[in-house]
Amino acid sequence: KRRTAGFPLSLLQKEERIIAFFMIVSMCYGLIRTFAPPPVGLYTSASGKCEGERACVCPRETVCARNTFEMFCLAMAKGSAYMDYPLYML
Repeated sequence: KRRTAGFPLSLLQKEERIIAFFMIVSMCYGLIRTFAPPPVGLYTSASGKCEGERACVCPRETVCARNTFEMFCLAMAKGSAYMDYPLYML
């Protein structure tokens, strides 16, 4: 058999799976905080900023998603930001 130098592949894959698990949990937390109803999250359908809108998500005063495309873009931005947090802790 041929020997390879460095870390065993099985150990590296296990570490990657653990990191990926925490990344996915963190991403789900961020998306739930953004799109859940007000006691848990920031999803609002009737507020002063969103009058006349069917659905509206306003995590900040300067960031409001008023239609499906804007909500998709907000989900991508927030999900990717929260997904990085476990990597910063390494």
